[in-house]
Amino acid sequence: MGPSQILVAPGLRTSAGPGWRAGVAAALSVVAERPSLWLLGALGYLLRGGAVLLTLAILTLPSPISIRLMLGGYLGSYGFTHDFYIAVAAGLALLLCLVAAAMVTSAVADIVAFERFLRAPSARSALGAQPVRPSAVGRRRLIGGMVIVQLVGFLVLVAAAVPLVVMAGQVTYEELMRPNLAGGALYQRVLAQLGLPLFALLVALVVVEMVSAIACRRLMCHAYGLAGSSAADPARSRGMTMSALAAIGHGVRRPFVRPLSTVSTTLLGWLAMLAVLAPLSWALGLAWSAVRAQFLAGLSPAALPVLLTTATLLTVVWLGGLGLAGIASSLRAGLWTSEELR
Repeated sequence: MGPSQILVAPGLRTSAGPGWRAGVAAALSVVAERPSLWLLGALGYLLRGGAVLLTLAILTLPSPISIRLMLGGYLGSYGFTHDFYIAVAAGLALLLCLVAAAMVTSAVADIVAFERFLRAPSARSALGAQPVRPSAVGRRRLIGGMVIVQLVGFLVLVAAAVPLVVMAGQVTYEELMRPNLAGGALYQRVLAQLGLPLFALLVALVVVEMVSAIACRRLMCHAYGLAGSSAADPARSRGMTMSALAAIGHGVRRPFVRPLSTVSTTLLGWLAMLAVLAPLSWALGLAWSAVRAQFLAGLSPAALPVLLTTATLLTVVWLGGLGLAGIASSLRAGLWTSEELR
């Protein structure tokens, strides 16, 4: 009898996948050879809250008197008035609209970055990725599934932030009405009482980022016929919501299935981002201090060249920092893609 033919589904590898180090090397190579990923990484970074972080670096915190003046009639003798809560509700509605638009745009950017990552020679040679482009309907289902994943992660972060916001509001109100001047500045006194809820929010942020990254790449791998999936894969026949929930479950289980590689990828991704954000925050603060000092000194014709120079320096630092954050963000995305393709 001659040798029998064995049918293998497209995208299924019969040999052992590459190790974690090979995946990291592939991610570094792809990000280095494809600068277009840096722009997509910068866009994703801004949409996921990076714009807020870059703004906080140059934000001057108002004084307690300024806060009291800004609140105006919203602050009564027994707490915040009804008008304050109406204004907060309107602001939250606007914020939710912006978040929804950011989620859709972020999902599209992630898919484009995923495609460009897979087209890179380094990814194909190291990871053996041979994608099959999904149909237009499949692409829309993929975007919807990724938005659902991001929405679930957003709701988890909101739930984790509720204790922090409630406690911060109570503490700030008490400090404004009955300040404890022996405890330092207002913000120091408030932060000193928010240690536990702030730590819980940071832990939730790390966990949600990890699970969301794994779940989104699970969805993309299924849509493109990778990582052992095929056109007949049951995950492809599920509804959009069920596929997203199944991907989230996969993301929750991953740390228990591959604890060492998952934790290593998480730490390496965050270290890459922190290596950029720490010096960037210092440089932005320094540049903003120079601009602010020039504004406070007055806008005389003699000081105009110095003001323009410092403002240009601030712009260059901000854009340069955004570019570096884009590189770090694209590296994190590449690390998670390599981890899912292994």
